Amino acid sequence: GDYDKIDKFGFFNSAFLREVDTLAVSLRYSYERKNIEKEIISVLSHLKKFENLREKFLTKNEWYNQLSATSYGFILVAKPGKGQEAGSTPYIYMAKERLRLGVKRLYIFGCSTEKKFFNQVVAELSGIKEYILLESFRLHKDYRGEANGIAALFVINPVWENLVSAIEENYENDGFVEEKISERYLNEAMPLKTVSTVILSEDKLTEVIIDTIRGLPKHDGWVYLASLGIRLKQNLPLFNQSHYGCSTLRQLLVKLKVFEIKEEGNGAKVVHVRLVEKYTNSEHSETSNIPSLLSAPRVLEKISLDQVESANVVLSVGKVDEYLIKAVQRTSDEDGWASIADIGLYLQKFTPVNYHNYGFKKLKPFLLSRKLFEIRVEQKSPNAKNVDTAYFKVSTSNI
Repeated sequence: GDYDKIDKFGFFNSAFLREVDTLAVSLRYSYERKNIEKEIISVLSHLKKFENLREKFLTKNEWYNQLSATSYGFILVAKPGKGQEAGSTPYIYMAKERLRLGVKRLYIFGCSTEKKFFNQVVAELSGIKEYILLESFRLHKDYRGEANGIAALFVINPVWENLVSAIEENYENDGFVEEKISERYLNEAMPLKTVSTVILSEDKLTEVIIDTIRGLPKHDGWVYLASLGIRLKQNLPLFNQSHYGCSTLRQLLVKLKVFEIKEEGNGAKVVHVRLVEKYTNSEHSETSNIPSLLSAPRVLEKISLDQVESANVVLSVGKVDEYLIKAVQRTSDEDGWASIADIGLYLQKFTPVNYHNYGFKKLKPFLLSRKLFEIRVEQKSPNAKNVDTAYFKVSTSNI
């Protein structure tokens, strides 16, 4: 069927499964979840266009797909032949073009026979601060249909994404959003590439993995090892099993000694994992009260290795409100009013608060939902169709 067709070119185990999982996580608490079947069909239909690429030509718009909760795109890497531009420069241009098109998840596909050149391209793309390298992985087929493909997945830097949203709140109607996002602001906003590598203790990591398994679909308690790996990468982008002396996630799970592993199938085996019996139904175990990381905001502030053990990645409602009030107070004028753009920049630079994690597409409705502030709106641009500037002030009842 269609799944077999895209699998012949490495797109099933790579983009299809990852995008379906991303949709499930992103839409599960949203009204848009009723459209998830339609979204999955959209992904499948799009990926079918990549069959037999040697025999067809794709237009610029066919290299990416915009979904309700996310967007993804592709770059296919091939070592330059004679007469072609050498190096990775063309791929840098492609990645920046995908960025301008709003692609949040960028897949880079290559061939194992050209692994050295592929790794060179991925290393160069890692220098684009608007994207973060989430994972690299192997495939049983490459995009040409030949054995042993290689791939990498970059995701949009949350600092960049939220900075754009914050500035759009203030300048969404004047058409100069990109010009206002200067290199200075990006540097001040501390791209995630400068965050110290976060290494949790083995006990804390075990709790995280247990909590993640509890949030995955199961059959008799078993979950797919591949699904667990994908979810861990989504929730902990900086996670790497090599920090614990293991070359694979499976080795790490064996080392932690609280998981069972089994294989099924002939040839290419499917690996499953589940908690050992004492954790399976442990409503009263010490790990049963771990807040789900699937809904936890990502920590964007710098964390040094000696701070990791006490780092709190799950914010209480009171702590969120405390950050919001401080953001308004620190960026306000002498009358107590702060522009929404300044509030957004402060939140990105100095706090872990990310309003997207609370179901809001823009900062303004998120601030209004907290019922902590007064709001004043102004029309600064004569060409704007709507009110284009908003100011917030801590209400007297919250001072």
